[in-house]
Amino acid sequence: MHSVHGAIPLLFGRLGAADYEDQVAGDPRIDALRAKMQVRENAGFTKDYYDAGKRYYGNAVQVFFKDGRLEPKGCR
Repeated sequence: MHSVHGAIPLLFGRLGAADYEDQVAGDPRIDALRAKMQVRENAGFTKDYYDAGKRYYGNAVQVFFKDGRLEPKGCR
């Protein structure tokens, strides 16, 4: 998983094929946000992606704030 999967939805509220094109992916705010991110695999998402019957493109983002608070549900 690339951190662009989390940066673009946080900035623009969407993630689609066009977001990987230079016009969007070249936005310097994306790299600034990516530099602050830690990306971890969700094994369930990976399993469902490789399951031909599901072919699920799952992503989730959970925000942790500097003061220790976190977004409890995350975003999927």
